[in-house]
Amino acid sequence: MTSASQPDASLLIGMTLSAASEIEPAMDIAAEQGFNAVEVHVSQLSPSRLVVRTTPAHAGAVFDALAERHLQPSTLNATGYADFDPHSGPEAWERSCEAVAHLLRVAAAMHAPRLLLWDGIVSNWAGEESATDVLLACLDEGRIRSGLSDIPEISLELHTFTYVLKHGVLTNFARRLGEAPGIGVCLDFCHFGVALGPKFHESLTEDVLQVVDHIHFADTDCLTSEFHFPPGRGVLDLSLLADLLAGRGLAAAWDLFSWPTPAMAVAQSFDAYRHFVNAINLRVEV
Repeated sequence: MTSASQPDASLLIGMTLSAASEIEPAMDIAAEQGFNAVEVHVSQLSPSRLVVRTTPAHAGAVFDALAERHLQPSTLNATGYADFDPHSGPEAWERSCEAVAHLLRVAAAMHAPRLLLWDGIVSNWAGEESATDVLLACLDEGRIRSGLSDIPEISLELHTFTYVLKHGVLTNFARRLGEAPGIGVCLDFCHFGVALGPKFHESLTEDVLQVVDHIHFADTDCLTSEFHFPPGRGVLDLSLLADLLAGRGLAAAWDLFSWPTPAMAVAQSFDAYRHFVNAINLRVEV
């Protein structure tokens, strides 16, 4: 990966979902805290989401609001999106293709460089080849159905309970993605730490690193799934990870999902996050 392929590399990226439940106060908080870009969760785009399906028009309005606050759009986060379940049979696969197409159009309307999904849950494990074939076919079909000429990248956030990390097929999965342009992996330090332990960097082979297109920066106790710690409050060697990722030009969003006091964490640890972003983009502070 190079910085040219990551338009939000070197930006300080907050997550609206960590800041507030509604999008406007979340954007205000991110701007006040010193972020210059945000990762937006799709569930926040429509305040009447139980009645009105999120549309590109919602995303366009959010883009305008971001610009007014001098914030750039980063990832459209759609992990956990209900209609994306490609492994549950033909009907679910079809719904998932339509979901991918729809979400890509929403991401494009928000001028987001990437759409974040997950790799999916496989209830009846049949091997990584068939699961990966099903997933990649769905993503390819969704991209075609989107009708977009300039398609956002798709990044897959691997979780402890989704199939790649759960079934230990990271290296083989990465090799397949290496042959699938426009699709990469979100390296979430919490998920990788809980699934693979505090030395998960040993599993980051060059095949894996080549397909990492996005980072969720966090610390972790390597025990509690989905619990993202502020830097220094968990057990990871974040300096080692920064050295490993240096020069790859990757965007790194600060993920404080589930942490009970995110505002305090940002106030206390912003310098550590800024230093990490600078370090991986070869602008280490002295």
